[in-house]
Order: sequence, then structure tokens, then C-alpha cells
Amino acid sequence: MKSATEIAAAAMSCQMLVGDTADISGFERFWNVKCPEDLRHFWLSWGSGEGWLRQGGGIPDSDDVIFAQFHSPKDALKNFGLDVLQENMPAGVAPIGSDGASEMIVLVEGQGFGLLNLVHGGIDDVIIVGGSLEEFWQKSLCQSWFPDEGPKN
Repeated sequence: MKSATEIAAAAMSCQMLVGDTADISGFERFWNVKCPEDLRHFWLSWGSGEGWLRQGGGIPDSDDVIFAQFHSPKDALKNFGLDVLQENMPAGVAPIGSDGASEMIVLVEGQGFGLLNLVHGGIDDVIIVGGSLEEFWQKSLCQSWFPDEGPKN
């Protein structure tokens, strides 16, 4: 049986590749965070991707299916490595992707993975979705990113 991480990687059209540990180290230095092993493994195995996340895969048939863009460490720095963003980011939080709209997918060092809401160019709130990357992908596939949402499948 495939893990939620493997299902999410396939849904986002990630390609199996050999990542670069130097890029991960550069990401950690820029954001002053230590990446957990599950994130390192994802980056070293799959890199990045984007697509519709839903249990069982396939083409989305409703508006409540989650879209995710998950960046490689190099792409995350290219897309989110602005000094002004770094200055305003809460300590221990590093952006690693987005939902294609107003939320960033973030690593919250020591707590897990979640969403950071952007409002009018500013940072509004950080919500932890899962303590591990696997838990984050599982909740993504069940469309239950937010604490008050139950699985929709």
C-alpha cells in the first residue's frame, strides 16, 4: 500500500530524482531552520511538483479539492527568498509551497507542516496541519487542512 506522501507526489506530478543536499543546506541557512528528515527525504526523492490532491487521485470534480504547489529547496528560495518576506516571517517558519491562492505551505520547525495565511501582503496566521509530512499529505488527500474540517471523503 502506498503512503500518503507517495500518493501526493504522484498527484502533484513529482518526478523521482536525486536531490541536492547543498540546496537543502542553503534553504536551512536562509530561513534559519533545521529541516526534518521526512522533508529531506521528500526533496531528495521527488523534488517538487504541483497538482490537485484528492484521495484516489484522478481529475477533480468539485471546488473543494485541494491544489498544492510543493517547491524544491532551490525553487522555494527563488519564489519565497525575498528579504522583506524573510524579515516578516515568524521565527522558525519557512515557506515550502502554496495552495495556488492565499496560503503558503510552511515548515514550522519543531511542530510540523501547515499553512500560513497571507492577507494584503502581510502574514495573518499559521495553522499546523500535521506533525509530520506524511500526516500533512494524509490530511491534504482527505481535504481536511483546517482543524474544524473533517474528512470529506
